[in-house]
Parts: sequence; C-alpha cells; structure tokens
Amino acid sequence: MLMRPLMTLTLGLACVLTSSIGHAQSETGFYYFKEWMPLAVDARVFAIKSSALEADAVRSAPVLARAGIRSIETWPIPSWWLITLEEPLDPESARSFLSALASEPIFEFVSPVFRDHRGRPMWVTADILMRFDESVDAKAARAILAEHAPSQRVEETWAGMRNAYRLTAVATDGLSLLSTVNNLAQRPDVLFAEPDIIACGPLCCTP
Repeated sequence: MLMRPLMTLTLGLACVLTSSIGHAQSETGFYYFKEWMPLAVDARVFAIKSSALEADAVRSAPVLARAGIRSIETWPIPSWWLITLEEPLDPESARSFLSALASEPIFEFVSPVFRDHRGRPMWVTADILMRFDESVDAKAARAILAEHAPSQRVEETWAGMRNAYRLTAVATDGLSLLSTVNNLAQRPDVLFAEPDIIACGPLCCTP
C-alpha cells in the first residue's frame, strides 16, 4: 500500500456531471458511458511519465530548461512526475507546451493535470478501457480498433468481460488520448470507452 492517499482508477468516476452523447467538445473531458464528464484543467501543472530517476535528469530536457519551472515532484506511482510552472498557461500555450513535452525522447507520456471537486490532482494515462456491444464480433472489433485507436498493446476480454478491451495507445499526450477515447465513446456500438486515470483519494478503513 502506498503511504500517500493515492490510487489508480480503472474508471468510472462516481458522479455524473452533465450533458449527453454528441456533446460539443469545446471543453476538456470524457464520456462515462454516454454521459459527458468535463475535466477542470490546472493550467500550471503537467504530469509526465519518464524512467528518469532524478529530478535533475527530468529538468535537463530542453523544453523544461526553457520553461519557468517552480517545482518537479516525483510521484509514488513509479515513473510519474508532476511539473509545476511558475505561471499558468492560456489554453493555446498549454497545448503547445504539452506537444513540446511529448516530443522529448526522455518522456514516455505527458498529460495535463486536472483537479477534482476537492482540488486533488488527476491525469490520464496511455491506457484506454472500452467495451463493444454484442453486435460486434472479435474480428470486427480488431478492425475498428486498428483504424480508430492505434495501440502498442491490446488486452482482450479485459477484466473477464466479453468484448471488453484494455488498450495502450500509441498517443503520447493526454489530449490526443482523450480525443481517441471520445471518438470511440460516441460510436453506437460501443458501451463505454474511457481513459485510465491516476487520481488521489482519501484513505478509509473500517475497524
């Protein structure tokens, strides 16, 4: 067990916030089944996955050397780091910065950091959790995924569920990953498609 109140959620966040399938995605978010879940972006913090063992190695990446970095924090989940900038970025600058981070060879995956309703950090990983309905057989599912969700790794019958898949996408940044996930989620033959998310939560116990 981690010493901090941390867990990886193989999603469904337990609240339904707003809207329905076909949402005009002018805001960042994803679909929980067919309900739109907006995400509150922290414009100053970014999550990166890197096998670098020291903060100085992370900081030496050229894009970070040029940025105004307030802190680089290692995370209890191995290989994850949080980068906090001195100043928040506007949406366009944040997208550009995320793309620049994703282009750095030292970084395997990068994501904006979002805040839950209590201000705790959360971010998407490279994994997609999804399930087709019974109208889609295995051959058709593979063809759909190959075209619409290029992946490094595909786990079939995920969690013991028929027609369920866990994908490790080729996308290297969280916004591209969310775009792929949301396109899948809006298909009528898909029951759910969600990003695998790392989030914080309180530790509870029953004596």
